[in-house]
Amino acid sequence: MKPNFHRGIILDASKEGWDSGAATFGTVIYDQDDRKYYLFYTGASDVRWTEASIGLATSQDGLNFRRNDLNPIVNSKDFGLKEALTPVVFRVKNNYFMVFAGKTPRNGRKIYIAYSDDLVARATRTRILIDGPREKKKIIPGIKSEVALNTPCPIIRNEELWLYYGAMDRANGVWKTALSIFPL
Repeated sequence: MKPNFHRGIILDASKEGWDSGAATFGTVIYDQDDRKYYLFYTGASDVRWTEASIGLATSQDGLNFRRNDLNPIVNSKDFGLKEALTPVVFRVKNNYFMVFAGKTPRNGRKIYIAYSDDLVARATRTRILIDGPREKKKIIPGIKSEVALNTPCPIIRNEELWLYYGAMDRANGVWKTALSIFPL
């Protein structure tokens, strides 16, 4: 299959600031109520990814995006993280949820969930869903090293949150797909 149209870059890294090293790993949702596209993306402070947080850009047409003035909406520093990345946003009834991977300076990767009443508010209610260092043997039986977690992908099924995500035993460097199920 060939694309009909390559638009190219729709959100570039900023000239300076928290997302001047990268603006990538995003997810887009379309809100039918206000007829806007919401792009949640990972921004890095430099090309070495010394620090990464999550931002929001909006668009009326899905092509021309404008950054939110409150960015970053998930500031890694606010949660004691070195990185907050790969956001996925979904709605359950009137609540919005964001799952994302986070890396602490010393304790490895975890998967977090943030709650909000609307799409543009900064994340203030956040908790750990999967604690990689503590739960690594449940995630990858026989793990020999530290676990890396990334790219969460949620679905709602039978009143449960099914969370698919990447998991890797750093001893062998092979990424696999894992699943954890949570009650709603």
